[in-house]
Amino acid sequence: MLPFQGLRGVCAMAIFLGHQTDNFLASPFHGQSVVVGLEYLQAVSLFFLLSGIPLVRLYSTPKKFNDWAGTVDFWRKRAARLAPMYYLTLVLNLVA
Repeated sequence: MLPFQGLRGVCAMAIFLGHQTDNFLASPFHGQSVVVGLEYLQAVSLFFLLSGIPLVRLYSTPKKFNDWAGTVDFWRKRAARLAPMYYLTLVLNLVA
């Protein structure tokens, strides 16, 4: 897993530098190469792909989703984790 984390770090740095140079340099093409020929928009896709690998390994254990109760439990916990921030953001945007 460590090589994936290192590559994710390189992608994160390429994305960061790409955004910074977009702010300071007038480029005729959005998302041009910044770090060693790696276009940072491609680095975003690679970053998300590499971020999914640990999640697949975590959630693909046999006891997690082998029955309906495990799936329902997963979605219940996921909703409990994400819903409060979603509704807080929604209310703040409606008020503002």
